Amino acid sequence: MSNEGISFLEYEEGKKLKVYKDSSGYPTIGIGHKLTKPEIKTGKIFIIDSLVDYSNGITEQECHNLLRQDIRTAENSINESVSVLIDQEQFDALVSLVFNIGTTAFETSTLLKKINSNNFIDTPNEFRRWHFSKSKHVQALADRREREIELFLS
Repeated sequence: MSNEGISFLEYEEGKKLKVYKDSSGYPTIGIGHKLTKPEIKTGKIFIIDSLVDYSNGITEQECHNLLRQDIRTAENSINESVSVLIDQEQFDALVSLVFNIGTTAFETSTLLKKINSNNFIDTPNEFRRWHFSKSKHVQALADRREREIELFLS
């Protein structure tokens, strides 16, 4: 993901250096890092090569290192699943989407099928399908998808 893509994702996810509940009620820290059960239990997060106690929050650097670590899963999913050439903006938009919806959802999506068949005309409608949380429409997600579409098509 490019530096511009990182900035885009930070804007979309928001950044909080202390634990908060995301829009679905999950304990989260940094830029969209949902805390795992072991992280909640121990009060520590493994960031790059250190175990970090987050009880009093994390630093800006830890926050950005954690994001870089977290987006690897989305980046790897896209690199392994997308079989056609895409540009940096398309990649960044997809990382934002996959970071939000998860790799399984992306890897089994019609969006991926359309991309892999070079059907970029229909991709905006496929992005728009991902605006639900717990089966409810979320306007903030619909708005985010529109910004991701704009980035994807830029």
